[in-house]
Formats: sequence, structure tokens, C-alpha cells
Amino acid sequence: MSALLLILALLTAEPEPSVSVNTERPVLLVMFYSGSCEPCRRMKPALRKLSGEGFAVRCLDVADPKWKVYVDRFKVRAVPHLLMIVNGKAWQAIRGAAGETTLRQWFSDAQQMRNPLAPEVVAPLRPSPFIIVPMKEPRR
Repeated sequence: MSALLLILALLTAEPEPSVSVNTERPVLLVMFYSGSCEPCRRMKPALRKLSGEGFAVRCLDVADPKWKVYVDRFKVRAVPHLLMIVNGKAWQAIRGAAGETTLRQWFSDAQQMRNPLAPEVVAPLRPSPFIIVPMKEPRR
């Protein structure tokens, strides 16, 4: 449910000028970042490029108080922290910077996840130096 609320908040918030949101896609990449984070700044061109090609990408500044609930909910302890949302649910997270090739592969994997006939993908198809964290629903 929290991932759905995050999507609603992202879609109703003022978009960041450097990264656009394509709301017609069931796969959304969210990057939690800090303005002082050099790896975050290095990732922005790749995110802009992917966004320009129609991928849904949204960047959230961890210093902005309006995103604190999501920073806490998704346990963002360091930046960059990437979160892939598929069909309204948090699917996986990457803690650390990722290049354009890795992000494209991750989007491809996420697209397979949204297809009910595709096999379940729970990790990248190639070994990665990044920490991939499958997301779990909170216990009630």
C-alpha cells in the first residue's frame, strides 16, 4: 500500500525540472538523492536520457521534508538509493550508483515482472556490484 501512496504522491507533486515522469507506464524508477552527493549527480544524465526515451523516472531529494515518510518507509540510509516500482508495488532497490546499462537491464527485468506470463525475476540477470534488495510487504 505504501508504494501505491508513493506513486500517487509522485504523480501529484511538482515534477523536478531535470527529470520528467511518464505516468502511463506501470514501471517507475525512483532515485532518492542528495544535492551534495557526487555519485547522484553523475547518474542524472543517464536518468534524463532514460526519461527522454519514455522510461518513468523520478528523483526525490532526501533533504526535502515532504519525502521523509518515504525515506523512512523504504529505509533510505545512504544515497543514491534506487527503488523500482512495478504495478504499484515496490519490487527491488539498489543501494549505490548504477550506470545507464545497469538501469536499462533493470527496467527490462521490471517489464518482465509486470507481464503475468513472464517468469518471476528476483535478481538481475548478470552479476552486479550493486546491492539488489527484493522488497517485502510490511507485516501487519
